[in-house]
Amino acid sequence: MLALLTGRAACPYCYHRIALNSIMFRCSGRSAPGKDPCLPETDPERVRQLDDATPMLPCFSSPHRLFRSGQRARCPECAGPAGTRVCPACRSVLPSAFGSGSPMFGMVGTRSAGKTVYLTVLVSELQEPTRRRFGAATYFVGESPMINDVRAWRQAMDEGRLPALTQRAGTQARTPVVIDWQQERRNGIGVRRVASTALSFYDTAGEDLETARETTDQQYLAAADGLIVVLDPFQIAGNATRASARGVADRYDPDHPVQVLANVTEMLRAADGVRQDRKITRPLAVAVTKIDAFYDQIPPDSPIRRPAPTTPHFDDGDSLDIHQHVAGLIDEWGGDDVLRHLELNYRTFRLFAVSALGAEPDYRSGRTDVRGVRPHRVSEPLLWLMADRGIVACGRAPACGRAPASGRAPASGKGQ
Repeated sequence: MLALLTGRAACPYCYHRIALNSIMFRCSGRSAPGKDPCLPETDPERVRQLDDATPMLPCFSSPHRLFRSGQRARCPECAGPAGTRVCPACRSVLPSAFGSGSPMFGMVGTRSAGKTVYLTVLVSELQEPTRRRFGAATYFVGESPMINDVRAWRQAMDEGRLPALTQRAGTQARTPVVIDWQQERRNGIGVRRVASTALSFYDTAGEDLETARETTDQQYLAAADGLIVVLDPFQIAGNATRASARGVADRYDPDHPVQVLANVTEMLRAADGVRQDRKITRPLAVAVTKIDAFYDQIPPDSPIRRPAPTTPHFDDGDSLDIHQHVAGLIDEWGGDDVLRHLELNYRTFRLFAVSALGAEPDYRSGRTDVRGVRPHRVSEPLLWLMADRGIVACGRAPACGRAPASGRAPASGKGQ
């Protein structure tokens, strides 16, 4: 019973599952009269978990530890008030809704799949058109250095430059970007309330997922309630010539996408205790990036090229239509192994075609199109996951996101 009352939730920064009665507080720096104020210092636990030695005000355990940590406490050193709750493992500031059952979604992908560009544009979309579409409010949570990185990457793209490849884990500190999504919605008895969801994005290097051992080391995969897998179409076997002609990458490995998928699948099976003869129940959104580079293969009236809906709900019928056409394209490109892996291992998955830039860049020079960044359906994979969990409304409730996971479609995928 006590375990039920205390509960556990995954930290959106270090992805450790922590007991809700073990949440710590960070001193505010405002001491009580007659007391010396606390000073920022390096926290060895934050260094160990996130490789971040930035001096911060000290943290302390909550005095309210029987069931939950409470919302406020007093610093035992300076007796000042403290209301900033932090993770006991990594000392990161927790979202206000932490522990309320808010799901968490993660993102992975192959090397050169465009994850950094996709993440940067997705964050921008969540802060402007997407939140407006759903009447939501969004804001950054915590002090991740990656927040400034995302802003710098977006500025670079607006100036016509692509970001560099993400470095492997261990070569630099990469704390996730955490966004709090707040939206008013009705609960089970019809009462309207404000609900918050923590959206945590970690820009992992594709090489970190190239072996089963390295994949297992990525704790955030096990903690995520749903995953976005970013797939580079140039790495599918049938597109090798096109990739070489455009100078997309310095190496090409047609087995790379399936190997990364297989490693993620094995890690999820181990984390969830799923037998080999069962399918993983965690939903998987597969985002095929750089779709603008293949518009010559896709008719203008194809669902893939339709603008995203603007209605304040996720349009599941529109999404399923695109899913089938994307599956047809992947099959035509020789990626039937990707489709079969998804069908055999996941109960629920959905295919998406996205373009973070809206027009093909010059891959050799790293320059974007002169017309600027014009995102195409970048938010749809995340919105599908959110609709699946009831965070945003769905146009086909209550079965939204739970349609059969088959990835098959007409062979051409060209909208017959």
